[in-house]
Amino acid sequence: MSVLTRTGRAAQPRHRRAGTDVAPAQPLVVVAGCHGGAGATTVAVLLHPAIDIGVVADWPRYAANPGFAGRPLVLVARGTVQAAALAGRMIAAARAAQVHPAGLVVVADGPLPEPRGVTQRLRLLAARTPVHRLPYATRWRYVPDPMRGEIPAPLAAAVAATRSALSTEGDTHP
Repeated sequence: MSVLTRTGRAAQPRHRRAGTDVAPAQPLVVVAGCHGGAGATTVAVLLHPAIDIGVVADWPRYAANPGFAGRPLVLVARGTVQAAALAGRMIAAARAAQVHPAGLVVVADGPLPEPRGVTQRLRLLAARTPVHRLPYATRWRYVPDPMRGEIPAPLAAAVAATRSALSTEGDTHP
């Protein structure tokens, strides 16, 4: 089942009752920002069910936490050169602690094309972990709560593709 319906609205959970369908359970995804302001909280809401754990500074402590066992870890970074560099360091630190992220979600930082430096760095990072891009949602700048109402179609499609990729190819916490 997709995270979002065709209209771009979050899918409503179905409950177990006599004679009704039960939606298959999706794994709880652990979402961590590679830096402050990466968009991890928004990504966690979009990838529901997910838990936003903020920016992880102590990967050995994260690895020892049994609450995260068996759950895919998604790192989130903005689409800037500095953020891509931080994402590379975050992936390296996680892997050094025997934590293998299921993916890196890159949130576009504006409506312009991605800078070449970001594209090049992400191409290198893709050899270590899958990279998923979420497009910039211009209309979200003008609403008080972007999570209420319709999610823009390009973003909804990117989120659905990301969720699908995480459930089929992503690593989980040891």
